[in-house]
Amino acid sequence: MPARVVDASLLGAVAFQEPRSAEAVALLEGMELYAPTLLAYELASIARKKALRYPAFARELLEALADALALDIRWMEVDHRGVVALSLATGLSTYDASYLYLARALGIPLVTFDQVLQRVPQESGGQAAREGARWLLSGRGRGRRGSMAADGSAVVEQRYGGANKGGGKQKAAKPSQGGEPV
Repeated sequence: MPARVVDASLLGAVAFQEPRSAEAVALLEGMELYAPTLLAYELASIARKKALRYPAFARELLEALADALALDIRWMEVDHRGVVALSLATGLSTYDASYLYLARALGIPLVTFDQVLQRVPQESGGQAAREGARWLLSGRGRGRRGSMAADGSAVVEQRYGGANKGGGKQKAAKPSQGGEPV
């Protein structure tokens, strides 16, 4: 199954039935989804803003948030120092850089509706990608412990229930061997 890193602009469109939701569903269909844990906070922020704007729909918005957080997403921690470095190098916010960092570290595409994020090259950087994958596997990410599976892919174990249904071991995509980061 192909893997993708998903961001709040795309998953928010699905969760809160925004105008591009059908397009977002088509982009995500049949994909193994990965996201930095930041995504949960960004979706909660979207739900809050919508609930303030449309108080009569607050209950439905909270249910939509719960449904989105219950999706089969591999929640991943990122190296925050690496995210800051990528943010400085690309001009992205640290929030957007978190998604790009994860995509580069895992060597998989990022799907987003964010026009600023779409303009930044998504190629994974060889050494940076290997360092990012090593960081993900090192267990330094809160609530995560990792190891390499026999096929060379990362296995990340969730040590707490979190938002991912079922918890347990989750496979991450193999890091790529591309050029240096932007």
